[in-house]
Amino acid sequence: MFEEEIKLHNPVLKTINLKKYFLSEKSLLTRLLVGAKWVKAVDGINLEMYPEEVLALVGESGCGKTTLAKLILGLLTPTDGKIYIYGKSPREYGAQLATILQIVFQEGPASLNPRKRVGSLIKEVIKVHKVVDVDKIDEKANSILEMVDLGKEFKERFFHELSGGQAQRVVIARALALNPSILIADEPTSALDVSIQARILNLLMRLKKEFHLTMLFITHNLGIVRQISNRVAVMYLGKIVELGNTEEIFDYPRHPYTKALLSAVPIPDPTVKRGIIVLKGETPSPINRPSGCAFHPRCPFKKGICKNKEPELLNLNNNHYVACHFPMNYNSSKF
Repeated sequence: MFEEEIKLHNPVLKTINLKKYFLSEKSLLTRLLVGAKWVKAVDGINLEMYPEEVLALVGESGCGKTTLAKLILGLLTPTDGKIYIYGKSPREYGAQLATILQIVFQEGPASLNPRKRVGSLIKEVIKVHKVVDVDKIDEKANSILEMVDLGKEFKERFFHELSGGQAQRVVIARALALNPSILIADEPTSALDVSIQARILNLLMRLKKEFHLTMLFITHNLGIVRQISNRVAVMYLGKIVELGNTEEIFDYPRHPYTKALLSAVPIPDPTVKRGIIVLKGETPSPINRPSGCAFHPRCPFKKGICKNKEPELLNLNNNHYVACHFPMNYNSSKF
């Protein structure tokens, strides 16, 4: 099993008590009058990723998934906590970090310079980081475009001449031009129609195998997670509430929030009947988090301790971690 194999390796990426807080009000006068309030976007994340695995990071919009990705990339400075990539902090790598860790952004095409042709965008990355000799840059650019199923004729096109799927392929090509070993895919298919989504996902999985990539796949679309990931981490209001093997998370969710998310995943068999769990209330504000367990205002199983004490993320069995005072039983038919 993959779960047994990864234990033989040290993590390629590790975060320890990682936090990122933002001031909710930038006005100094307002902060002086009413006090400073903080948005706890990422609040104490402990996460490990192992060689060549795909870890899916899921949760509702606004739960902190993209902020976590930016912290790992060094685009944001942590409020507290540590990040280790192959045992070293990102700062120790300097510019070399780009050759190890890359990202495909949620709005990937928006990261393309509309004034530059595709070929120029690819060749610039290769040239700056000296991937190959100067006389081989053009050849390298051609091979990278072919890698993502785009012909060399695309080198002369501008962004506005590309379809959504073609633009996302260019973004993927540019990310892999430096031969990174870790790739963060932040909602890489969210802006595409269903048929194109499938092609991009198949492309990412093929490239993952060819380049032996370790991938952090960020998404709120649980329908694709089971097919692409080895493990799943579920986020809620800046914290990991459940973490484990993909099959076990889907078959035996232990956190009520995870079960509610999974209940909304479409099933292609129309004969299968399953009730969708509708959580009461809205997601609390990260500025004024509820006391105790942040999920307790929406949880149908809450008890007194849930309102007063925050649950720890504990290993229940077989590296299945859950942050809940009363994790659901495997045989539970409730909810």
